[in-house]
Amino acid sequence: MRIRKQLFDLTLQDIMQFPSWEFALDEENIEGQDEQTVRPYLSSLPLDPNDAYLVVRASFRLSDGTVFKGIIKPVQLEGSIMKPLLPIDLFPVILTDRGRVDFWYGMTKPPLNEISTNYTIMGKENPLDVFPIQFSSDVDIVNGIFEGTLEGFMYTEDDIFPMDLTMSDVRVIH
Repeated sequence: MRIRKQLFDLTLQDIMQFPSWEFALDEENIEGQDEQTVRPYLSSLPLDPNDAYLVVRASFRLSDGTVFKGIIKPVQLEGSIMKPLLPIDLFPVILTDRGRVDFWYGMTKPPLNEISTNYTIMGKENPLDVFPIQFSSDVDIVNGIFEGTLEGFMYTEDDIFPMDLTMSDVRVIH
C-alpha cells in the first residue's frame, strides 16, 4: 500500500494509524510530491532520527492536565552542524478532529484571530489553562531529542538567517 501525504495534511487519524512518518526525500522528483511529502515509516523500535528524517506522534499535556495528540520532528544528536533551537526545531503541532494547532510562526507574528482559533480548536479560552505545555514522543526514540516545553505561540520579528537565530530572537505570545 503506497501512502503519501503532505506534512500539513496529516490528520489525527493518520498519526493514530501510523505513529511515525518519514519525509519521502528520495521521491521529490515524482509529480505532486516535494520536500514536505511524508510516508508511513514502518521500522522496528526504537527509532533513531539519525537513520531517517521523521515526524512522530507525540502527547501534549496542557497546564490544566488536558492531553492532546500531535506530531514532532525528533532532533538528531549526532552529525548536526548547528546546535538545536528548542523547542522550535521539534516543530510541535497539535492535531485534533477540529483542526491543527501550530506553535512556530517563523518571521510572521500570528494574527490575533488565528491565536483565538487555536484556543477554540483546543477547547480553551484562558492561556493559563494551556501554557506551559509539556510534550514528548509516543514513539520510542534513541539518539535524539524528543520532548520539550511550549511557553506560547512563537515567532520572530526580525529577518534573521535561520542559522543565526537564537531563542533570544524568539517572541512568545498567548
